[in-house]
Amino acid sequence: MNKDWYAAEQYFGRLYMRDSSNLAVLNDYAISAREAFDVEVAIRLHKRLATLDNGDRYPLTFFYLGQLYKYKADYKEAKRWYQKFSRIDQINKDKYAYFRKKCKVEMESCDLAPEILAQPLKIDITHM
Repeated sequence: MNKDWYAAEQYFGRLYMRDSSNLAVLNDYAISAREAFDVEVAIRLHKRLATLDNGDRYPLTFFYLGQLYKYKADYKEAKRWYQKFSRIDQINKDKYAYFRKKCKVEMESCDLAPEILAQPLKIDITHM
């Protein structure tokens, strides 16, 4: 696997244009957009997937939306998506244990980030 996310995004975008009702293609398109750091497209696609699937087959969509909003420094919206993820029944399975733990940490960081940003450190950096 060469992890060429940009090429994958282009490929899945073409597949999605052919059949926008295929949730597997939509999921792969959203993941490749997110991994290529095409944040606005990834948000749009993950929101569409969240609306159509509601966490039934792709519960990590809610977690990924939290991550995407955190990338944009929209901590309130990020926490809202992390909370939605934490309320999905399916995430109690063992395969989601990492994401459950990470979700708790991410929600705490969303609470803490505005406080930290409100009090920036005043440091002078000088070149040696």
